[in-house]
Amino acid sequence: MPPLSTADPNEMASRALDAIGAQREMPSISVTHGFSLLHWLFGRGGWIGDAVFGGLLLLCLGLIVVAVLRARGRRSAVWQESVAVAASPTGAASPHLERAEILARDGRYAEAMHELLLQALADIRGQPGTSLGASLTSREILHQARLGDLPRGALRMLIGRVEYTYFGLRSAEGTDYQASRADLDQLRQALHPA
Repeated sequence: MPPLSTADPNEMASRALDAIGAQREMPSISVTHGFSLLHWLFGRGGWIGDAVFGGLLLLCLGLIVVAVLRARGRRSAVWQESVAVAASPTGAASPHLERAEILARDGRYAEAMHELLLQALADIRGQPGTSLGASLTSREILHQARLGDLPRGALRMLIGRVEYTYFGLRSAEGTDYQASRADLDQLRQALHPA
């Protein structure tokens, strides 16, 4: 680099910029051709950069497709579980019982017992002449529903077991599920005598 004179600061700056190869002007962008997304995505970094970027883009698209297909499969499985029903004493469909059996087979007893409670509450709400608000808790339904001693006792036991296990006071076991199922069967038999 030639020696700089101290007389002209602009010339010194110009020589310094030339020495490091700095860009001095803004690049011109042709507005007549418009913006090309493909050129912006792939027109950078040579063929190696294009290949790496293209590979990453394909990988991302593949992951999105896999995620969508898995979510769709889960939704389909949930739909099939809700369509598959177990018969109740009245012959009506009972998706809560089917879900309870599936959860119990998977060892998820607290959730299975909760499904049994939901079935019990649906059975009580389905009684002729019963109008219980949708926002009522199971305890409120226990006290407000017109039930005989036997169904009320079975519902009380079922609610107690579900509250004790579902809300984390202790983990549920298979015996808890079986006892809850017996409470539900007793309640349903009392509501729909043969």
